[in-house]
Amino acid sequence: MRRVTLLVILAITVGIGVAACNSQGTVEPFPETIEGDVEAPEVAVGDAGAGAVVFIDAGCGGCHVLAGVDGATGTVGPDLTVVLAGTDTAYIQQSIVTPDAVISEGFTAGIMQPAQVSDEELADLVALLHESAGGS
Repeated sequence: MRRVTLLVILAITVGIGVAACNSQGTVEPFPETIEGDVEAPEVAVGDAGAGAVVFIDAGCGGCHVLAGVDGATGTVGPDLTVVLAGTDTAYIQQSIVTPDAVISEGFTAGIMQPAQVSDEELADLVALLHESAGGS
């Protein structure tokens, strides 16, 4: 009998606690939708030939494969010739500057760090990657 009384008291206490937690009202799980245009980031036009030097000097080839670039034989990251095919320069730049924005299938976030390159080197690197991936 004593055990049943303790269980009833415990159940009532838990019930009151749960009810008190829900007294704040409903919380919306998603932020308010914002309508309008989002400006695409500005992408400078670079030199793909200089981008190949940046690619190797920045160590990109140690983790990635990129067709046409000697020394780009890494397997830690995705094959850039494949994953960047058909993408535009804004997407490529975002992938360099904010690598966790889009993660290629089979890979995990947090592996690639943002490239430590100058604005000119970034433009050259984007030009190289866009050209190598069959960009127009």
